[in-house]
Amino acid sequence: MTEAHETVVIWWLSELEARAIGETAPEYLPEYLGRLYDDRYGRNGRGRIWQLPAMNDVVVNWPDTPLAKYLQNECGGIVLYLRDYNLLANLPGIITDLNLRRLPHADKGADLSR
Repeated sequence: MTEAHETVVIWWLSELEARAIGETAPEYLPEYLGRLYDDRYGRNGRGRIWQLPAMNDVVVNWPDTPLAKYLQNECGGIVLYLRDYNLLANLPGIITDLNLRRLPHADKGADLSR
């Protein structure tokens, strides 16, 4: 289970978006997120999920939507704690909840606690 049942979100990156960031994660990301990014880099996404072992209860619901089809065919997802969401404000990619609903951009300061 996730640590203390913390809320998680998914950071979806295509190979092109990952290349724009670079081979290693930005240094300001938390250590766990940097490791997951480094593991994802250079690998074909195709809907694959990278997550911590402590997040073994994460289940992605794949609706029949154009966004879900895009993510499943073109991107790999990195599961992160909601508390770290705003750190992605200046990075490419799409952030979704586990039902693949796109979240507002992190830099807009949206209240995601609901």
